[in-house]
Amino acid sequence: MRVTRDGLAYLLLTSALTAVAMLSGNNLLFLLVAPLWSLWLVQWPLGRWNLRGLGVRRSLPAELYAGQAGTGAWVVHNPRRFGGAYALEVDEEAGHAHAHVDVLPPRGARSVSTAWHFDQRGPVGLGTVRLRSTWPFGLVAHEVAIALPAHVLVYPRPLPGRGGGTSSGPGGARRGRAPGRRRRLPGPASLPRR
Repeated sequence: MRVTRDGLAYLLLTSALTAVAMLSGNNLLFLLVAPLWSLWLVQWPLGRWNLRGLGVRRSLPAELYAGQAGTGAWVVHNPRRFGGAYALEVDEEAGHAHAHVDVLPPRGARSVSTAWHFDQRGPVGLGTVRLRSTWPFGLVAHEVAIALPAHVLVYPRPLPGRGGGTSSGPGGARRGRAPGRRRRLPGPASLPRR
């Protein structure tokens, strides 16, 4: 858990109002400060409960190439009988994959698209996936780490001009012209006589 920037500003403002209320002895200020501290205390158990029991799994693309985005998906599921999960962020440092889930109903699952990016070719080990949420008030970010060990093979970066068969080489066909058919030049017999 960590306090967000908004949470730090909220905490400083609430502390300042509390100090003013205690020094002045104004009952109206105490009535204002009490619900502010109540919101601060309530968000801790609610934020922890929001992430309780959630699971996630990867849906990786069939092939991954260095320097290119490999589009896949995260599948996040909520096994709880009651209570949904809200404002979820899925993050994996290896592959720089991120995704966001607005609402996850109880006993439901959501598939959200994401992309993995790898700079180097070769075998890559995937490890920890992090679920993060600032629900309900955005003052504290709660996070849970889920171990999903996996190994993927990243293929070399494709060379430019080698895809689709659009480039012409020795003996190849030019773009837009059917192979094996050439334009025939007129011979002497077909020239008009003067």
